[in-house]
Amino acid sequence: MGKMLRMCLNWKVIAALAAVGALVWLVAPKLLAAAAPLLIVAICPLSMVLMMGAMSRRPPSIETDGTVREGPDHLGALVQEREEIDRQIAQLKLSTEPSVVDDAPKSLGER
Repeated sequence: MGKMLRMCLNWKVIAALAAVGALVWLVAPKLLAAAAPLLIVAICPLSMVLMMGAMSRRPPSIETDGTVREGPDHLGALVQEREEIDRQIAQLKLSTEPSVVDDAPKSLGER
């Protein structure tokens, strides 16, 4: 359970709220009894906010198959993939076009 709490609660938030608690104790010791529960309850939401901010600034993670889902490397891979697909489409169009054997116009009687 201790490991789970360490993953959930950010030590920076705990340290900051401990400093606020110490400041409250120094400035108004009688308010510490009222402020302590609020500071303890505030640890979880503030840790979550800090975690979300850290995750939004983090570079994209590499997936298990080794591909990067975002960034300039991913864009380059998509461009190469599209060019390859365009080449395959062009080859398929050339292979499925009917070949013209006789360019001479046919008369109305021939069909």
